[in-house]
Amino acid sequence: MRVAIDCRPLQTPSRVRGIGTYIKELLFAFAQMDKDTIDPHFIFWPDTDDLFSEIAEEIGLSKDYPLKEKIFFVNRPSIGKMQWMKDAYSYDCWENIARKVDLLHFTSPFELDFGWPKSKLSAPKIVTVHDLMSITHANLLLQGKHKLLKPVYKSMAKQLRFAQGLICVSNYTLGEVQYFLKEQTPQSQAVLLGCSQKFSQPFVSEIDRVRQKYKLPEEYILFFGGLSATKNLETLLASLDYADLPPLVVAGAAQKSVVDKLKESFPGVIWLGSIPQEDLPALYGAATVYVMPSLAEGFGLPLLEAMACGTPVACSNRPALNEVTADAAAKFEPNDPRHIAQVICELICDPQRMEVLRERGFKRTKELTFTQTARKTIGFYKKML
Repeated sequence: MRVAIDCRPLQTPSRVRGIGTYIKELLFAFAQMDKDTIDPHFIFWPDTDDLFSEIAEEIGLSKDYPLKEKIFFVNRPSIGKMQWMKDAYSYDCWENIARKVDLLHFTSPFELDFGWPKSKLSAPKIVTVHDLMSITHANLLLQGKHKLLKPVYKSMAKQLRFAQGLICVSNYTLGEVQYFLKEQTPQSQAVLLGCSQKFSQPFVSEIDRVRQKYKLPEEYILFFGGLSATKNLETLLASLDYADLPPLVVAGAAQKSVVDKLKESFPGVIWLGSIPQEDLPALYGAATVYVMPSLAEGFGLPLLEAMACGTPVACSNRPALNEVTADAAAKFEPNDPRHIAQVICELICDPQRMEVLRERGFKRTKELTFTQTARKTIGFYKKML
């Protein structure tokens, strides 16, 4: 089965976010399968050879793999002319790709400079929907001049009805899509994401190395992610006043101006900024507890990553996060800083419960793997064909 997979998010900041992880892990799983099962092709913007070599190594392709022979290039649309909303700028290009493969898989439909064709092609179009938060939580995410983008994102979401099939990363996201599109919803299926093989319980030597590198205390609470409003970091920060908790360590790329402002208000917090991939398992593994206070998520990959590294997790009692963690997390109400502090404090003060959640976390990460994600994705491809 020849599938053209949209890899353009790997050429944007999404490469180091959940969408980038999804694409790379899916391609890595596909690379381990027989070519008769799946023969992936790759859609990119024209770029340097170095990038393709780096990506090939990340997704486990051998050095003699004919990567360049399997790349389709599409030109960047002009955002200023709103060309990303039009079929005209790219239809011939997409149709040329469609004639050479069995189906096309678009992996990130809501990035403004991507664009994908509304018109029917000679091969089915599959779209992965990670979340609809730019619509359901627009008032939180789109502030200032970005409020003008609210109708734009709604228009983009309505274009999902022109796909032949939708893959949603959680049952929660699937429900949101079906509620939004109603009877215009294409054939859809929830395919839960998995935990990358890169995450496992780290060696003590690795923990010691990372602890020394970042000057980390013996005990700490870890938050890892962006600082968008739905991540709800400020409520977590406010919760620190309601209990005697270990220091909070915040990791992940963020705007300097935003971080500087938070540093002034919360001087006891340790801010690490962006973390190299090779340090993440030990950063998770050294933490006393990993906390995700999100108001909403499409899935919640860091929870699985932390659990795979042997760290108990506490998170919001929100639908997608409940799907990810099942019974392997302590849950709190994310709008209540007192409740967040209470749940974290009770967990840390109960070593037996910490051990129970740790074991349940290991079990959960074995149930949710990207190998399973890839197999179910291929099953959906076959349905569409």
